[in-house]
Amino acid sequence: MTITATGVGSCTIFTVSNVSFDYYGAALADRPGTLSITCTNEFPYSWYAEKNAGDLNNNGDILAYTLTFTDDTSVPVLADPLEGTGTGNAQETTIHVNVGAKPTYKVGAYTDIVTFTLTF
Repeated sequence: MTITATGVGSCTIFTVSNVSFDYYGAALADRPGTLSITCTNEFPYSWYAEKNAGDLNNNGDILAYTLTFTDDTSVPVLADPLEGTGTGNAQETTIHVNVGAKPTYKVGAYTDIVTFTLTF
């Protein structure tokens, strides 16, 4: 009798936290968000953000932002995929959203969406 089993690997983006600046006040601002990926133990994966900078929009008024891995904007999130190996547990990456200073901003809600892609 031969008994066989084949382990199948999988990955999911477990959570992506939203980032809120609550009350923007015209000065440079930074807030962290979290991307959490769970993959089967020792299973290779890669992920990337669709963009590393963008515009928060409020009916045509723009607040520019960048995505970085540090709060001092020195390590940008690049468009190139980042690779990892699963542990079977959630693996978190902190991503900072940095909004530049804009003394002439309009009152109102500013929004944008960043899509993350996971391949395995």
